[in-house]
Amino acid sequence: INPGLYTEVREVLEVNKAERHIRGGQATKQKYLSEKKQ
Repeated sequence: INPGLYTEVREVLEVNKAERHIRGGQATKQKYLSEKKQ
């Protein structure tokens, strides 16, 4: 395994993991807002 690539990928995955709950909340909010408008 390429150590440089490993580090890069790990950093990206850490960021995604940290933001996942935020993105999930936004998606749910949009879903219910669009249902409410109809």
